[in-house]
Amino acid sequence: MKNIIRNLLLCIVFIFILSTTVHAMNINIETNPKELKVGDEITVKVILDEPVVTSDFKLKYNKDEFKFIDSNTNYLNTKDYMNYGYVNSVYANTEGKTTKEFEFKFKAIKETEEAIFEINEINCATAENKIYDDSNLDQDYKSEKVKVIVKSQEENNSGNDSNNSNNEKNDSNNGSNNDSKQNINGKTEDSTQANKVIPFAGRNTIVIISIILLIVLAIILKKKINWLSKVLPMFIAGIIVTSMYNINNSYAYTQTIKIFKFNINETENVYSILLNSIDTEKKVSVSELKDILKSITEIESKDNNILGDNEYVGTGYTIKLSDGSESKALVYGDCNGDGKVNSNDTYNMIQHMLEKEQLTGIYAKSVNLSNKDDQDDEKIDKEDIAKHISFLLGTLEGDFVEELPEEAKDLSQYIDVKFDNEEDEKLMEGDKCNFSIVLGEQTPKAHAKVTKVSGDEKEIISDENLTQTKEYQVSVEKNVSYEISVNISDDKDNVIHNVTRKLNMVSYFDTEEGSKEKSELEENAHKEYETLDEKLKESIRNIEDEYEQNINKLDKNMSELENSYKNDEDNLEKQRDSDMKSINDTYANTLTDINTRLEKKDIDEATARDLTTEAKSKRNEALQALDSRVNQSLTQIKESYQAQKEKIDKEREELSVRRSTEEKQITDEIEQQKEGIRSKLDNEIKEKENIIVVQKIK
Repeated sequence: MKNIIRNLLLCIVFIFILSTTVHAMNINIETNPKELKVGDEITVKVILDEPVVTSDFKLKYNKDEFKFIDSNTNYLNTKDYMNYGYVNSVYANTEGKTTKEFEFKFKAIKETEEAIFEINEINCATAENKIYDDSNLDQDYKSEKVKVIVKSQEENNSGNDSNNSNNEKNDSNNGSNNDSKQNINGKTEDSTQANKVIPFAGRNTIVIISIILLIVLAIILKKKINWLSKVLPMFIAGIIVTSMYNINNSYAYTQTIKIFKFNINETENVYSILLNSIDTEKKVSVSELKDILKSITEIESKDNNILGDNEYVGTGYTIKLSDGSESKALVYGDCNGDGKVNSNDTYNMIQHMLEKEQLTGIYAKSVNLSNKDDQDDEKIDKEDIAKHISFLLGTLEGDFVEELPEEAKDLSQYIDVKFDNEEDEKLMEGDKCNFSIVLGEQTPKAHAKVTKVSGDEKEIISDENLTQTKEYQVSVEKNVSYEISVNISDDKDNVIHNVTRKLNMVSYFDTEEGSKEKSELEENAHKEYETLDEKLKESIRNIEDEYEQNINKLDKNMSELENSYKNDEDNLEKQRDSDMKSINDTYANTLTDINTRLEKKDIDEATARDLTTEAKSKRNEALQALDSRVNQSLTQIKESYQAQKEKIDKEREELSVRRSTEEKQITDEIEQQKEGIRSKLDNEIKEKENIIVVQKIK
């Protein structure tokens, strides 16, 4: 039991070693600023911790929240696939120099609490010939994200408005963000961070290290060497489990390819495979090849391993046919023979051009793309690299290979697929699309297959041998494609030439042209909204200004009224005091006169008393009359003040009602105009959303 536990623990240790013993490269994504407002520009940087000579990757973004503007990194080529929300990027320094940083510029077009920039499908090569791609890239490290926040303009201070207008101007100067940027010879004239690690190769190294550790453990434990026979099976199982864990899921991807056969010399036959640059998958699987070349029995890799149906065919692989013959595979663009066309092949081309490493034979032929005047077919220069980069970006115009082998050109005269209109067409659902499979006068055996593809479902429309030209007609349907494949076979039924075409039927707004037009329509509507919003703000501002002016006048009138009321009260009080003093003075004088007369004996005491009583009575009557007069005047002052105050209050209320009415009226008018713009936009979009673009792909 102890031995079982010991062996199990050792196996777990080996599996852990196999899973973690790697060399790694860090990827950082930085954004500046981390918070911005609609209309602001943001710089997104992809930073590696090792300098690279070549790299390709997809920088994903939300097309509804951001608009790609440009990249200013030397030797970085970009193509904005706005409809799909990513920027396809290829870096290739033809001088063999390196960089660690790629810079992209975007513009925020919509408010969001969580905007994400993400790196996908990265390949790169360093000056030390370290190659990073899916074969040594663990699934967890194939992408990394960074988040930013976009706020509405109202949430930012008004001081940023000038920056916003400058951004608008800069954006208009940059043109359409659907344009590609080709950069072969150099430059065409708080951060938020996210880090990830790209593991580098190491399976062979890992196995060697693990075996050494195993032997050391055996010596330490003083076990006989035959003890390894007990642990070795577990060790091998660990290798298998780890490898299975790290293998990337593969899948077949249907794409348009051309295959033709020719002799590279007297003893070696070659099947040349020409991929379509429009397809995103720059590789062809064994199952796809078998669908075209029915006589294939198996395909061997360069290290003599038999490929499974979902594995990819690379340059230098051996194609075995049912008649026992063998041919080498030549995949145009794949010069390192890994079955994938990416920037790692561009790296080998640069190394060849700089005479650091040489490509020969079919490997040189596979990337000698601009070969019109190149008879020896092994000269690789910047023109070939430019074609290779355009192919990776999806911007290639014309043929990927300028001069095909003579045998291929001779065979191409026998069959062709022609459409009534070779240009992309804008049709409506239910319309018909016509094409012909054209056979020459001396065409050998020809076989045609037409397949309708809708999502994951495939329906064979026609699968037949042809002896003469035949016309076909298919219905136009949204999100449907038709694959057309025609083979020429020799007397032994081996396919010697193949022509494939593809019909893609997509919604107009799913194309770059349609997406651009829709964006322009929405942007124009948005600008009209902004104009109306500004008009509303100005009207409201004028109404508020007028209201404030009138309120200020009323406040002034009210202040004057209160001051007048207080002054009238004060004046009345002063007059009362003055009149009261006069009455009291008259009363006092009368008493003095009575006392004087009494002292002179002019009157007796009884008369003096009567006169005093009379004077006192008159004084009281005068005081009562004064109080009555003052109270009456005070009442009149208060009534006048209250009447004028009520008038001012009424005017104030009328102003408030008028302000609300005018603001509601102008708001309703603006909203009605906005509704008209929305209705017009909806009608324009509805009118064109039923258009289907039929794309003819070679």
